[in-house]
Amino acid sequence: MGNRNETSDIKSEIQKELGAKKLEIKSLLELTMAINNNKPAEDLFRIYQFILFAQQKLSKLLLFAHPGEDDQWQLVCRHGLVIDDIDAKIESIIDELVKVREVTDAEQLPNLKLKGCEVVIPVYHKESPLAFAVVGKRTDEKNTGLNSDEIYFIQTITNIIAVAVENKKLFKKQLFQARFKREMELAAEIQKMLIPSDLPQLKNMLMSALYLPHSEVGGDYYDIIEKNGHLMVCIGDISGKGISAAMLMSNVQANFRALAREDIGLVEMIKRLNKRFVKITNGERFITFFVATIDLESGEIEYVNAGHNPPLLIQDHKLKLLETGSTILGAFDDVPEIMLGKENLKKGDMLFLYTDGLIDLESENDERYGEERLNDFLIDHCELELEDLVERLKSELIKFKKDKDFYDDISYFAFKRPAG
Repeated sequence: MGNRNETSDIKSEIQKELGAKKLEIKSLLELTMAINNNKPAEDLFRIYQFILFAQQKLSKLLLFAHPGEDDQWQLVCRHGLVIDDIDAKIESIIDELVKVREVTDAEQLPNLKLKGCEVVIPVYHKESPLAFAVVGKRTDEKNTGLNSDEIYFIQTITNIIAVAVENKKLFKKQLFQARFKREMELAAEIQKMLIPSDLPQLKNMLMSALYLPHSEVGGDYYDIIEKNGHLMVCIGDISGKGISAAMLMSNVQANFRALAREDIGLVEMIKRLNKRFVKITNGERFITFFVATIDLESGEIEYVNAGHNPPLLIQDHKLKLLETGSTILGAFDDVPEIMLGKENLKKGDMLFLYTDGLIDLESENDERYGEERLNDFLIDHCELELEDLVERLKSELIKFKKDKDFYDDISYFAFKRPAG
């Protein structure tokens, strides 16, 4: 009789173990199907919690992970444990958990202070922690601690969930990077079409320009139009980078060229350009802008500087700043006050226009190139042929920054009236 009972108990125990294994396999299948169906991280965490709480009967469960793009640690699963002000305590809890590199008894971490928790299960990718599961004993009829098989199953399912969530995050990053790369390529194509590739060849005015693009494509823009014995030149810098800056730049170019065909004067041009810019940006973007007309016979310059880096007029090795004008465009519905500046470009004089990427360029020691270096360079090299000056300045900038990347787009534009 005793042997029969013993055999019956063994069969019952085997059936129970088989049932537990079937449940574990079913749980793993359910989780992998959810992963394959690209369920969001929140759904995966809910399935994980249900498996360990409802099916595995764990008394306590905490899962810490960093599923967001900001890589901030979060308590993504919690059952059976009340922690007051948990958000404020996460940092100190993680400081303890990162000491764990393998499955560890919670009692070996006295500073963890998570009552009733028995085991800490870490998940790492190489040296980077992906998740930490902190679990308590089972709530079945025996109310026993976890055995090695049960811990192995929890470790397996925690690894699956942590790696799946990390892969989802990496995929999003790769998708964003691919989209960002395409956007930058498109922005670069737009900007290339907008920046003049050929400058007018004139006997009584020499000119040369250079554009050095930043990898993210900024909002630099310059243009030149010959009309009725005058040159109309402009240079600007739109706030922002990427495709949005490039599209705004194309809009500014279209409006500038349309207004340049009208005989309205520079002050009225600035007023209208500002109104059109505000209309399409709702006041959320701005542009620094300089526009001038140069009489090709007399050299007389009329200009308006709308908050742009003052162009430099070099006469007899001395500098003049062309500062007269107004505030930046796009900041107000109506530009408060616009002043018209006047100068004269005499024979042998040079006019130099540039964007702030030039003076904001930084060296490897984070030293700024600055206005003073630029001024000294132009005074020392103003006798050079324009193309030589433009190339010499480019070499100077590259030498100055060394291996450091360009901080911003760099554009500059030089004019000179021949001395003869």
